[in-house]
Amino acid sequence: MSENTVFPNVDILLSTFNGEKFLSELLDSLIAQDYLHWRLIWRDDGSNDDTFKLMQAWQAVHPEKVLSLENSGQHLGLVASHNALVVASEADYLLFCDQDDVWFPRKISKLLFRIQQIEKDSGKQIPLLAHSDLMVTDEHLNVLHKSLWRYQNLNVHQASHVYLMKNVVSACACVFNKAAAQIAFPVPEEASVHDHWLALVVATQGKISVCNEALMYYRQHQSNTVGAFSKINPFRFSRWRQHIRRIRHTTLGKSQQGEALLRRFSTELYEKDKQRIQALKLLPYSSLFQRIRLIFKYQLGIGGLLNSIVLIAFSGNKEDLGG
Repeated sequence: MSENTVFPNVDILLSTFNGEKFLSELLDSLIAQDYLHWRLIWRDDGSNDDTFKLMQAWQAVHPEKVLSLENSGQHLGLVASHNALVVASEADYLLFCDQDDVWFPRKISKLLFRIQQIEKDSGKQIPLLAHSDLMVTDEHLNVLHKSLWRYQNLNVHQASHVYLMKNVVSACACVFNKAAAQIAFPVPEEASVHDHWLALVVATQGKISVCNEALMYYRQHQSNTVGAFSKINPFRFSRWRQHIRRIRHTTLGKSQQGEALLRRFSTELYEKDKQRIQALKLLPYSSLFQRIRLIFKYQLGIGGLLNSIVLIAFSGNKEDLGG
């Protein structure tokens, strides 16, 4: 590259909470990135272990690499903490990271290349996101599965309307541009997690692209806020009642999130997307026959025939599950 090459500004966003056990491995993996033009914006969400001290010590060694938010240490909660991080960033591109993960050395450069490729066709004013696969490990980084996408049987090339019901983007494995940050954040209260909301907004208002390789270790341990669930085995009946309850609960959350999307982008959404959100809202109040009609007419399935059957059968009133 020439001396006049302009490198894009990249902000890595980290919200910590009682993460002392694995935090050093994450930070080491950030320093090992082959793309050097990044900054870490960090806030602690009220840890009561040595996380705050570890981060302060690391910041003292790398002061040019770290911005600590003034409200660090105040407990805001997962979504609000990430809201604060995004609002503090003015970078061209943003990446979330989790305190217990380990990045491969070329993660930033490969995701950056991917999003810049679609930016050439779409322009910087369009909300864009690129995301990669993840390698699932145990807490000691022993590989459990080489692909989270295959482990969860995810269709990462799904159509944009499917994001209303099913998210396939992991926050810690994506990069998004400033245009996406500006329209998706702050995340509304109705959204349960920031990555689904971000993916839903970009899918309906911009473009999502895929990097078809794992670029990080996705560590599984007892303290995971959101873990890697494998697909349900239809012959393990002991898991079905729990699965049914989870689908019912998340369906309600997706309906509320869809309504928030409708309020924020009422003039930008396609009419079919507006109708799909309204249909989802009606599911709990509909008869079995009406649920079948709504789910198939508006493509409200949630991945696989078995999951769709569960949605049809158990997305009605609470009597369906005995309270």
